Amino acid sequence: MVLDCFQSLNLRNVLIVSDSKSALLSINSISFSADTSPLVLRIKSKLFHLHTHGFTVKFLWVPGHAGIISNEIADFLAVSTNLSIRPPTLKIPSSDYLMLLKKKTTTKSGKTNGHL
Repeated sequence: MVLDCFQSLNLRNVLIVSDSKSALLSINSISFSADTSPLVLRIKSKLFHLHTHGFTVKFLWVPGHAGIISNEIADFLAVSTNLSIRPPTLKIPSSDYLMLLKKKTTTKSGKTNGHL
């Protein structure tokens, strides 16, 4: 992670420039939920660590450069990396859960425990 380089190079004041407004908003967000990306959590943890050790990291959003081939490649790689870190969620029908719960609550004699 690039944030590790700042400490090893003793770069005390750093400005990170990005055209990904959604990434910067995620990093800047104070809320946490089950949907928070593990990568965002790692970044926040590293930023906290750097801050407690006297480092200043600031972020600046700049508009993207649509049509510039290197930017298009970077955008593609960013999207593909996000999918590999946090794969899409599949919805499972509640009927499948009910079947699993019934199996878990069935005793060896075949009687169900509980109200399923």
